[in-house]
Amino acid sequence: MSLTSADIEAFIDSQLSRQAIQDLIANYSTYVDTRQKDKFPSLWHDDATFSTVGSDTVVGAAAIGEMISGTWAATSDSRHYPSNIVINFADADHGHSTAHVISLVDFPGGLFQLYVASYDDH
Repeated sequence: MSLTSADIEAFIDSQLSRQAIQDLIANYSTYVDTRQKDKFPSLWHDDATFSTVGSDTVVGAAAIGEMISGTWAATSDSRHYPSNIVINFADADHGHSTAHVISLVDFPGGLFQLYVASYDDH
C-alpha cells in the first residue's frame, strides 16, 4: 500500500482534530472545576446549547457562562472526570464526540453529591 501526500495530510489533520476535541473535553472539566469565569464561556459558540437534567436548555456562550456562574454560587467545589471518549468524523469538517463523566460536587455545609453524566458534542 502506498500513501499519497494527500493521504498523509488527511491523517495528520484527523489526528490534530482528534487531539483538539480531547483538549476541549478536558477544558470543559478543568475550567468549570477551577471556576475560570472568562475561559469557560470561550469554549462555546454563540449558537451552542447546554443542557443538564432538571434545567432548561441554555443557548449561547454568554448564557452558558451565566448558567455556570449560578452553579458556582450554589456549590463549594467540583471535580469532573471524563472517560470513555469516543470521537468519530463524518468528514474532514464534521465530527461527533461523546464522553462519560463522573462528577463529585461539594455543596456548602459539607454535602457531597456524585453525578453521572455525558458530554455529547457535534
